[in-house]
Amino acid sequence: MNLLSHHAGSIDAFLPQHTAVALDSTTALPEQAPTTSQEEFVEAQRVFDVLDGSALSISGHQWLVEVFSVSDQAPHRWVQVGVSGDQNYMLTLRLNLGAGAQPAIDALSSWLDRPFEAPLNGVLRIA
Repeated sequence: MNLLSHHAGSIDAFLPQHTAVALDSTTALPEQAPTTSQEEFVEAQRVFDVLDGSALSISGHQWLVEVFSVSDQAPHRWVQVGVSGDQNYMLTLRLNLGAGAQPAIDALSSWLDRPFEAPLNGVLRIA
């Protein structure tokens, strides 16, 4: 079960002990990468606000999410986060341009349930 809640706190004390991983929400790069429709486009600041300070509960483990940046560089949205819990990670998520917080939450939840499955090159493809 994946739960998302807001938690005030910082993971700064944990950052020196991190592993860097890139999560990728696309499996291949087509000629033109998918974008979110105009009706679904979510501002980067909104994604930052929803994710930053959130707590994820994944398979009985608690994780605190700290967002460092959310930036749009066509054709993708890049989200840099730190995640602390049993272990500490720094991750970069590559999402569709304009994607909201839910695809980021889904990718983090999926990966945190099986972090040992990350490929050696540091890029984990989600979906």
